Amino acid sequence: MEEQRNLLNITKKRQRRVAIYKKIILIGLFSILLTPIILCYVLFQEVKNLNLQLQSLQAEVEELDMKITVDNQEAEAETQLLEQNAFSDVDENQSKELQIGNNTLEETYDGYRKIYLTFDDGPSKYTDTILDILKEYHVKATFFVLGKTGEENERLYKRIVDEGHTIGLHSYSHQYEEIYASLDGYQQDLLKLEEYIFQITGYHSKIVRFPGGSSNTVSDVPMQVFIDFLEKNDYTYFDWNVASGDAALKELSQEEIVKNVTENLNTMQQAVVLLHDAANRITTVEALPVIIEKVLELDRTVFLPITEDTVPVQHLESKEE
Repeated sequence: MEEQRNLLNITKKRQRRVAIYKKIILIGLFSILLTPIILCYVLFQEVKNLNLQLQSLQAEVEELDMKITVDNQEAEAETQLLEQNAFSDVDENQSKELQIGNNTLEETYDGYRKIYLTFDDGPSKYTDTILDILKEYHVKATFFVLGKTGEENERLYKRIVDEGHTIGLHSYSHQYEEIYASLDGYQQDLLKLEEYIFQITGYHSKIVRFPGGSSNTVSDVPMQVFIDFLEKNDYTYFDWNVASGDAALKELSQEEIVKNVTENLNTMQQAVVLLHDAANRITTVEALPVIIEKVLELDRTVFLPITEDTVPVQHLESKEE
């Protein structure tokens, strides 16, 4: 009996140990299975939090970018406004558009003294500088150009037109002995220049200035022959009534050119000013800002480009007139 009881106790202890081992094993297995789940959950929460932080940062960056863009746009608009109004205290009319409503440019400034700056013989190495000065003062002018080839000259023709200036026809070759030898010679030269300018700028100019003016004494053909040809073909030619003198063989000083242009302007209602855009006319470039500033000091005075509506200044009148 005693042995049976001992055996029974040993069996029960063994069963208890086995049960404990089973529990330990089950707990271990459960822990092994549960730990990755817990880790995955923790990692998921961390990723979720990181995504939320990232979205918040992206929103802040987008808001900052938008603010910078708005600030830049406001700064750019303010700069443009300042540029447009830079000379409003001198002459508020200079900032008006070339055409207002149904009025032409000439009608818009009816009653004003009108100054037409014209530049012959370009483009040249000074054309960019002249255009820069005109842009600085918000002045439009007229360029009676020659036929000059090459990329640089083509760029200058385009810039003249793109910046709102009038491009007129002077001559292609500027060779008086060829241009004025016959009507056919003049026609070929003029049409060649007109087509050349059109191919570059897309603009057909009908505004003409004779080399040497309509009163030149070089032509072998009476100038009236050329004038009649222009009128029959819807061209308008323009001479000048204010000469800067910068075409003289002797180079004039800046002061002399300014005096020649401005000394009698206050007595005139319409002034077509002859200037030259040429490689040997640096004093003309130097005189230009001084001329502009002196003109802007005059009451009810405006700079205009020549258009087809401009009353032409002509040294020789047509027969019909």
